[in-house]
Amino acid sequence: NNLEIYRGAKPQALLCAKNFSENVRNYFKQAFPSEDYNYTETGHSLGAIYAELNAQHFTCKAITFDSPGSLPIFQGLN
Repeated sequence: NNLEIYRGAKPQALLCAKNFSENVRNYFKQAFPSEDYNYTETGHSLGAIYAELNAQHFTCKAITFDSPGSLPIFQGLN
């Protein structure tokens, strides 16, 4: 993963992170349909990159710590 990030490539585990976030959102929509939730992605280091990219994907906030930077990856996704 670190080499992929260094090269600006999409990390392979990003799909797992997106699926996890989507599953959480779907669970709360089904379990509590009358509630309206605001989601925040969080992460540290490598997890911070996933949080930043998921926040872009799901249009929500992200709180990250010691992120190596997701801009090269984000630019490569568009």
